[in-house]
Amino acid sequence: MLETRKPDDIFMPLKNLISEIFTITIPDQVASLSAQELSEGCQGLGIKATAKSSLSEALSATSKSEFVVICGSLYLAGHALLLNDTLPE
Repeated sequence: MLETRKPDDIFMPLKNLISEIFTITIPDQVASLSAQELSEGCQGLGIKATAKSSLSEALSATSKSEFVVICGSLYLAGHALLLNDTLPE
């Protein structure tokens, strides 16, 4: 998530739908919150959150039966598309 956004604005409306959040620092984005900062912000809202070192690590921590939401930045969405080889042509 870029540091211009507040975790409260994104995650409070979703709080009752979230079982756990895995946070990462957006690669190559100096203006992003660190995974640790974002994790602490979510924990302050009463949401179970764990900082991960990469998107791959965060995705590996989920089970195949869970829904995964990638949010907070279009830059992060681009990394997700690149990771699963679905970038638009």
